[in-house]
Amino acid sequence: MMWLAWRQFRAQAVILAGAVVVFAVIFGVTAPHLFHVYDTIVKSCTMHGDCNSTQGAFLNNYNFYEHLVQDSIIFPALLGAFLGAPLVAREYEHDTFRLAWTQSETRTKWFAAKICVAGIGGIVAIGLFSLMATLWSRPWDHVNNLPFSTFDTRDLVPVAYAAFAFALGVAAGAVLRRTVPAMAVTLFGYAAVHFFFSENVRPHFLAPLRFVSKYTLPFFSNGSVVVRATPQQSDWIVTDQLINKSGVVIGEHGGVGSNGNISFRNLGFDRASFEGVGRCPNKFPAPPARVGGGETIIHGGPSHAMLDAMQKCVASFHLRTIVTYQPVSRFWTFQWMEFGSFLVLTAVLFAFSLWWVRRH
Repeated sequence: MMWLAWRQFRAQAVILAGAVVVFAVIFGVTAPHLFHVYDTIVKSCTMHGDCNSTQGAFLNNYNFYEHLVQDSIIFPALLGAFLGAPLVAREYEHDTFRLAWTQSETRTKWFAAKICVAGIGGIVAIGLFSLMATLWSRPWDHVNNLPFSTFDTRDLVPVAYAAFAFALGVAAGAVLRRTVPAMAVTLFGYAAVHFFFSENVRPHFLAPLRFVSKYTLPFFSNGSVVVRATPQQSDWIVTDQLINKSGVVIGEHGGVGSNGNISFRNLGFDRASFEGVGRCPNKFPAPPARVGGGETIIHGGPSHAMLDAMQKCVASFHLRTIVTYQPVSRFWTFQWMEFGSFLVLTAVLFAFSLWWVRRH
């Protein structure tokens, strides 16, 4: 059975091996320069006092390759669609199941052989890519310093995603008995489950911590946006709410309202109001800038005097920011928890597929 299964999936195995080799060449060619630039220029930027520009240039220079790594989130879905979905469905479409399932080998052994040859090979390929991508991305990740933003394409979880997507494809093919519909179900099903986990399950693996601070406008003096404060920059912000002095939530994402808007309206006579909050008690030096989505809408950004007036207005309302976050120290805990969760889903799908094949 193992030899027969290999004969059936040898073409896919060659394609997977070729893809791994191609990515190995890409990472192998670009990695020496990446590490050299990081070691010789980026790590020493603090001595020259130009880390912001140096680190920004470093990240932008390798942005294409990082996008390539981030886009690899679709690889498990493709594995499930093109390797998992046809595994049983093709037997029904070609009517070969009548021969395969009437031999001396049981359906259980037939199913296990197919899973071992096709599934393990595909999962190993995804694992090798994840290992290469993780090692290559170390300098980029160190500068970016937001490990949870690349959670899905690093370390352990891509392997579990691959196993789940493959099992989902097998189950869809067994039930639908048609390869193309099973492929579609696998692609959309994987996307839906992954989105649900990342948005609704992962943030609550462990109870988020809470950080309360005085609210200030999220700008520097040059108008650029300030990331909301947590104990460490690399922490994962789950919610960011703005509350008034009565404790009522009036905004999210660093501003007022659900979209985090920040707007000042000119009332005339050097007066203004903080929209959604109230009238400013202090005077403004000129008609206030209207600000939305973290970017100023006047030429050159607001003046220092204008920013001071805006900050004084905001301070008069005694607003506070409540941030719930997952500390960076939990990164590996979350990796193992999500890895285990998707492996459990994989086992359930394989058990269902085997039961379906034996009963139908």
